[in-house]
Amino acid sequence: MIDRRIKFRHIQCFIEICRERSFKIAAEKLFLTQPAISKTMKELEGIMEAKLLTRNRAGVELTRQGEVFLHFAEMSLASLQQGLTGVEQVSARGKTRL
Repeated sequence: MIDRRIKFRHIQCFIEICRERSFKIAAEKLFLTQPAISKTMKELEGIMEAKLLTRNRAGVELTRQGEVFLHFAEMSLASLQQGLTGVEQVSARGKTRL
């Protein structure tokens, strides 16, 4: 069963950090502070009891657990976006009158 403590913000932050390879740039793109995004990642790693990312001079690297989680996190986010788009399309069709 999925741990109910994992929230959308955890997934979104994790994916953006992975895309940007930077906490700072990910925070800027999500309109968050760097301490806020760091706290969110610490929460996610605590909930999962796994280290997902490592920081170094070059930026951020995924751990093996992070690589596995990223794959499914991206699929989940894409599926959610498709669902939201589908609802919008159905709503738009319902409002059209000829």
